[in-house]
Amino acid sequence: MDLDLEQYVQERSGPSNPWFMGDPNFILTQLIQDSERLFREESDTSAQVVFQTRGDDNSNPEETTYNGSKEILIDGPESLASFLQENRSREHNVVFRGKLSVLRQNHSWDKLLITREILVKILRAQKVFLPFLDCVHSFGFRLDEDTEVWEGLHRRYTPPGLDSLEPDGEYEICYTYRYVTCNGRSEGPTWSVRQTAVYEKRNLGNGCSTWILIQPSDPVWKRFKTANFSDPGQGQQEPSLTHCMFLASAVEGWKGYVSQLRQELLEISEKAQFVRLNKKRPDDFVVSFSDAQKLQRLRTKLLRALLVLQGQMDAISGVETHFKELNQVNPAGNSKLQYVSLDGIKGSVKYYRSVLKGLLDHSEGTASLLRQIVEYRLTEDISNSSRAQESSMLVLRSLTSKMQADNEGILKLAEQSQKDGIRVKTLTVITIFYLPATLIATIFSSNLVNTVPTSQALERGRLVIAPEFWIYLLITVGFTAVTLAVPKLLESGNRKCW
Repeated sequence: MDLDLEQYVQERSGPSNPWFMGDPNFILTQLIQDSERLFREESDTSAQVVFQTRGDDNSNPEETTYNGSKEILIDGPESLASFLQENRSREHNVVFRGKLSVLRQNHSWDKLLITREILVKILRAQKVFLPFLDCVHSFGFRLDEDTEVWEGLHRRYTPPGLDSLEPDGEYEICYTYRYVTCNGRSEGPTWSVRQTAVYEKRNLGNGCSTWILIQPSDPVWKRFKTANFSDPGQGQQEPSLTHCMFLASAVEGWKGYVSQLRQELLEISEKAQFVRLNKKRPDDFVVSFSDAQKLQRLRTKLLRALLVLQGQMDAISGVETHFKELNQVNPAGNSKLQYVSLDGIKGSVKYYRSVLKGLLDHSEGTASLLRQIVEYRLTEDISNSSRAQESSMLVLRSLTSKMQADNEGILKLAEQSQKDGIRVKTLTVITIFYLPATLIATIFSSNLVNTVPTSQALERGRLVIAPEFWIYLLITVGFTAVTLAVPKLLESGNRKCW
């Protein structure tokens, strides 16, 4: 197990921190198990830390920039050692006005550009309380906008003398807020949900603040540096106003995003309201099941937007409570401006939440209308299909009746053919039976066979074949051959034609 991590957890949950009621072992196990999703390898790390000096005689001009701040980019062991040395120097000499650590990602669904070891060293060096790890766990690799979301808020007040590490007393607060922003993509959704984590620890003795920001947007980062690290003689902006700046920036994108959602809903709603169901025209709207799917995706966006707004409202309420408790401890720092700013931010959040609720109600009515249209179209298709089937059945029934009549005619023809066949068979039998007798009678009655009288009177004459009898045989055989040859020749000719 990482020794720095174990020592960090023990320091922030030991006897010097009786306020901590959590399980240190659970925190250790959870961070170790989630490390692969959260952190980068050592070869690809980058954490930015800014130290702001007071600008008095104790500061060394060679160590600071023109505005009294010194930036360290932690991207390896050497820069990490420089950060730790700088942090110890500032702590011991009390010459810094504030410290800022910035943790970033390449993109909003990617791992943090830092290793677990470097993060633990930063948190340990700046004595950050353990609940801040909830903010860390909400970042890292993910597959969608709603995975590992945490939009809570933690705060802690340590009275003077209670914590040996912070004898002057301190107030800590951390929270994560989500916001919508235009991503500038040419393809796909043009708006995305992003998130930023904010941590502040205010020393009640010197009024200095230590900040940690995770994935701040570029405009927020520029405004933060301008307000806190631009003029060494001006001092840090009141931390309460800095929190108001974070929360106000989270509301800035809602106008454009709500307008786009309203336009998407209007397109689907117009199609559902003005589509013709019976008499269609070439320029009519085309409504299909894909429109219901598109509307459901839009409703998912609306529900997610409402959850984001609710998270922003919870963050505003938590920060407002933080202001009130802090002002009780330090009445001199009380300012009405911070409450006026929060009231304006809350008003904007309430307005956009009411608009989104109205769009969600509108989408529900549109979804109901789309369901009715799809059901009507389905009913019409089923009805048309039934009518087509009935028409087909009538045609089939007519064809069946005709076929039945044809079959009856064929049956009658078969019966008649059977009767004719019996007659032909009878005639054939009779012909075959009488043909030899007829042939013999014809031959005997012709001159081919003659009767020659005998000398005795009582005896009949005897039969004598005529000499020309061979002609009869020759002609008969010839005609028989011709009769058999003609069908053969005709059959052979037909085969050649095919």
